Amino acid sequence: MRDTRNIGRAGLAFAAMVLLAGCSGFAPYRLNLEAECIVSAAAPSQTPETCRNAQLEKVPAAGDTPGFEVVYVEFTDQGWLQSREQMSRAIAQALPRAGDPRPVQLVVFVHGWKHNAGFDDDNVRNFRSAILPPFAKRAGPDVRTLGLYVGWRGNSIDVAGLDNITFYDRKATAEHVARGSIRELFSRIRVLSVDKSVSVVLIGHSFGGLIVFNAIAESLLDELVRAQDGALPRRLVDLALVINPAFEASRFEPLFQVAMSAPRVGADRPLFISITATNDSATGTAFPVGRVVNSLFDHEGWTDEDQCPGGFTVTGECPAFERSLRLEKRANTHTMGHMPRYVTHDLSRSGDGLVECHMALNPPVVAGAAPALSPQAPEPRNHFPLWTMRASPQVVDNHSGIYDPALWDFVTKLVGDQVNVNALCTAPPGR
Repeated sequence: MRDTRNIGRAGLAFAAMVLLAGCSGFAPYRLNLEAECIVSAAAPSQTPETCRNAQLEKVPAAGDTPGFEVVYVEFTDQGWLQSREQMSRAIAQALPRAGDPRPVQLVVFVHGWKHNAGFDDDNVRNFRSAILPPFAKRAGPDVRTLGLYVGWRGNSIDVAGLDNITFYDRKATAEHVARGSIRELFSRIRVLSVDKSVSVVLIGHSFGGLIVFNAIAESLLDELVRAQDGALPRRLVDLALVINPAFEASRFEPLFQVAMSAPRVGADRPLFISITATNDSATGTAFPVGRVVNSLFDHEGWTDEDQCPGGFTVTGECPAFERSLRLEKRANTHTMGHMPRYVTHDLSRSGDGLVECHMALNPPVVAGAAPALSPQAPEPRNHFPLWTMRASPQVVDNHSGIYDPALWDFVTKLVGDQVNVNALCTAPPGR
């Protein structure tokens, strides 16, 4: 028995040593505030070693794609700024420049789980090479494009395989970041949008989607409530987009309920867009399994939208209804992109390789059907202020396959003053 205990203790000690050895650092990656480095999006490995921690990168023009710049702002696990000077310099890059009258397009990207602001991080590389070039190309050389990469400690363990156990730890960290100084950063960006005529695109992926949504949800709600008094809701930025967002749909439900009774935005861009891959195993499988476990002691009741064919009992239960399909239960254990209730559009790939957008179909209404299982947004869905889009694997493949050029070509069409959503997103085939 003593030998068994000793073996167990040795195993625990070894596991602890492995975790500690693989623990990623807490220091920021981008504190070289003076360097102005030229980085090739196609060949970043040719960048001098002294530029790998630069806060400002200049990416030269390539073919018909104008050059652009990238700046970095980083946050601690508690949501504090790693460096206030880092943020100040990033914002300053978006201000008008002497001798350069061009308007500015600011594209902000908040990364997700398992990533950071390191030079070789996969998200950093793809922000330079896959996301920013389509925006710069569509805007053209008469617009100055600036990318702002928001970094936080999305990977806390650098050991391959073991990093999978950090899901809920990093989710908690993302929530700290969302409640922290990133709200100041976003407020300053909104001021740029209003006072300096800077076009702003705000993008969050995975837990970065959680950060973006949590940071702007209250302002979105304010606009939706304001719209109920007869005014059209105002967009916070030119485009607010989350891709494969990893947060509970219950956080989205309050906005959805208000939007259901708010005036439509018209044939213009929505206030907020979410895109989720239909084959995203992280948010479609792992997330609900984990939430079922860690919400065991949560109480989810019946709502006034839940249908009870046989009527409720005196204790408020519905014996004839599957409890797992209660709206509040589903929303507490699933992400918005995996609940048909919120779906407004479907994205697929056409024969010529372009992304096609269609408004979601309304399935036949079945008596007693769960409201979580069918689209509930009113038609026409193009005019609904909150879009929840399902993407086929040919558009977004699983959780991290978000860098297909066709996807970002489609996204850039949602930016600008001449957007016609009725031309961009049509009725489903056969209707």
